[in-house]
Amino acid sequence: MFKKIIFAVLCLVSLYLLYATIGFAIMGATAPKLYGDVHAVFMGNYVLAIVFGIAFIIDLIVIVLLGINMFKPKTKK
Repeated sequence: MFKKIIFAVLCLVSLYLLYATIGFAIMGATAPKLYGDVHAVFMGNYVLAIVFGIAFIIDLIVIVLLGINMFKPKTKK
């Protein structure tokens, strides 16, 4: 029962991390750019997208491993 609750919570966290990753990537793409001698771009949103993306990938790996461990058929002796 505890594994199923953890699995459900991790799935919800994974959805939020995916939402945040996409949102920060879009915000980074639509952020204003400074034009001058050198074009300047604010990289904070891209860095946050990368951080949330890495957290999403780690969470997804944990979900897959937990799902394989939880849902594989048990062999009886």
